[in-house]
Amino acid sequence: MRIKLDIPISVYEIAAYLPSIKISAMKAGLIDHISTDTRELEKGDLFFALPGDNFNGEDFIAEAKRKGAHTVGTRLKNADYCVKNTLSALSSLANHYKNKLQIRTTVAITGSVGKTTTKDMTLGLLSKKYRAHGTYKNYNNEIGVPLTLLSAKKDTEILVIEAGMNHMGELEKLSRCIVPDISVITKIGSSHIGNLGSRENIAKAKAEIFLGMEKPYALIPYGEKLLDKYSFAKTVSADGSDADFSLSVKSTHPGKTVFDYNSKYNSLRSAEIKASSAHIPECLAFAISVASMLNMTNDELYSSVSTLELTEKSKVFKIGSLTILDDSYNSSYESVKMALKTLNLHKEKRKSAVIGDILELGNETERIHFELGKLAAGAGLSKLYVFGKNAEIVKAGAVKNGMTQDAVFVNVDTDYPETTANQIINNSSNETILFKASHNLKLERIIDILKVKLSEAN
Repeated sequence: MRIKLDIPISVYEIAAYLPSIKISAMKAGLIDHISTDTRELEKGDLFFALPGDNFNGEDFIAEAKRKGAHTVGTRLKNADYCVKNTLSALSSLANHYKNKLQIRTTVAITGSVGKTTTKDMTLGLLSKKYRAHGTYKNYNNEIGVPLTLLSAKKDTEILVIEAGMNHMGELEKLSRCIVPDISVITKIGSSHIGNLGSRENIAKAKAEIFLGMEKPYALIPYGEKLLDKYSFAKTVSADGSDADFSLSVKSTHPGKTVFDYNSKYNSLRSAEIKASSAHIPECLAFAISVASMLNMTNDELYSSVSTLELTEKSKVFKIGSLTILDDSYNSSYESVKMALKTLNLHKEKRKSAVIGDILELGNETERIHFELGKLAAGAGLSKLYVFGKNAEIVKAGAVKNGMTQDAVFVNVDTDYPETTANQIINNSSNETILFKASHNLKLERIIDILKVKLSEAN
């Protein structure tokens, strides 16, 4: 990625804020672009040699120098700036750059479910009143967060930063880079429980988002006992509960949700948003709460919510007589639960689901996949198509909780998505089918096969 600095930085200033071991002799000048990819590199850029799963940036320093770039790496003989850790160096520079901007408020958003949608909504609302800048898509890791800060325009007033994690300690580093004024935790779920071991540890890891705050002020889900000890946090509800900030849904139809909202800052009656996924109310509750805290009036909120443009991850389209609800981007127990609720908003009487494995569950794998079957059984599905190594466990949970054997179809071999596609073709028609699994299972392969086979049949 190559980004432009709206406020150029001198090479000597960079040297002062990088945790450097050595600095080579350098010409005076200004840096106005940061790059992490030599394919996009131009003369005068500052190239960070970052580690990666498939490539090591250190191997491209010579190429970067040939192109006329300044380089940051960890090898004494190679880089212009030699540091212990290039990721930490990038974070340090990003934090320094943020301090050069006249930022009014910085919002950091994390959570097991809904953080990207909450970020998009919060950024969308605040952009109606302020010059707001936020995370691009879901670039929320130790590379994406610093690059988001470095790409902010010099007149930015509000930052809305999404922060993700897989392991303990990651959010603390991001929080100290971001230095939030307001932190949001959307939910404590089961994502990455295989790495962290328990929901208690997930809660501790998510709460690391508070550690970079100078004056802790946070929004957390109402009723989440694992976060009760953070007394500075205010609670947010999407079911009308007695929280500090409370949203309640009045009606939901495909493409539209009507709601009431109440807090000490604002009280909205019969407001409307052009979205209807089941997770929308929770995300919207947090977004409106942040906007309310930043002095958006009732009139401004009514107007902003009603014109909010959302790119929902789930896509709805037709393949032959089937309506496909493609929510296959990623998965967790909580997001499957929400996806099944969204499925029930569709008008077709018959509804089915393709549910694939959830990854990174560790010792909780069998229990959570059995619970997925239980969720499916309670969703009133016509058919359940289970895809992945844990498919038999999901089926057991579904059958144990009321689905018949002949309504559940299993495919344990993820190398053969054709099997599931054929099961659907032979057993489903004139219905809506939800697709939901961890991204690595690539459920879109099944959808692509359906597109080809059903178009040939017609």
